[in-house]
Amino acid sequence: MRYDFSHWEKLPKVSCQCITYGRTTLLDEAVECFLRQDYPGEKELIILNDLLELEIACDLPDVHVVNLPIRMKTIGEKRNTCVGLCSGDIIFPWDDDDISLPWRISYSIQQMKNHHYFKANKMWDWKCGVIGQEPKKHVAHAMGAWSVEFFDEVSGYPHIQSGQDQAIEVRFRGDRRYVEDTPEEWIYYVYRFPGTGSYHLSALGYGKGHDGVGRYVKKKDISGSHEIDPHWEQDYIGLLPGPPRRIPVVSGKSDPDYERGDEWFTDPEEGVR
Repeated sequence: MRYDFSHWEKLPKVSCQCITYGRTTLLDEAVECFLRQDYPGEKELIILNDLLELEIACDLPDVHVVNLPIRMKTIGEKRNTCVGLCSGDIIFPWDDDDISLPWRISYSIQQMKNHHYFKANKMWDWKCGVIGQEPKKHVAHAMGAWSVEFFDEVSGYPHIQSGQDQAIEVRFRGDRRYVEDTPEEWIYYVYRFPGTGSYHLSALGYGKGHDGVGRYVKKKDISGSHEIDPHWEQDYIGLLPGPPRRIPVVSGKSDPDYERGDEWFTDPEEGVR
């Protein structure tokens, strides 16, 4: 199986926007997800941290960390700021508590025929270390991707707490919002809750979260500095139900005409830290 990017005159630069607040272990996994992406085009991961007591550092190529000197008032404003720091043509929300499998970016860009919006309608559901046997139908905002042009047209995220992701999806509604009934073998998103060992914003209620998250992080005394250590705590590909996934051996990433190769391995332990 090869990716077909023929509907793009030139592969777009991809920016993954990752907002974070005191979830350092989960953030390490999110960075690992980015590094494993097999997308042959240019890409970057922008991490925005507004926990004043914590300084995050990273010297990895294409991973950029911005530590703010103040805490943003709302999640919506924080997401808009993170998107504003992105230099790509296509934006991928990159939530720090979920897992994006290695084919997420490539498959999304392939399926984004309209150049403006794509999202799968299924995800894998992870609970306390176990992935369910059947995919879950869902259209969570964090699973999508969209053009900067489309984002600007809808005026970005509303300035609210939990629920800003649902609200922008309402703004995105229309002919250019393409949601696909994705084949199981191409499902690229692992939604994790409960069992991550940290807070979950949506569990705090619509329009809430700011104060509750602040109290949680303060109670855990998350402070000081954190050097990003990319790794996966589990072999998420190996956890997927069914036969072992055929994972592409990626080569030639610097070649703009690169397509997915024909070499495969099936060892679920390969490359897992």
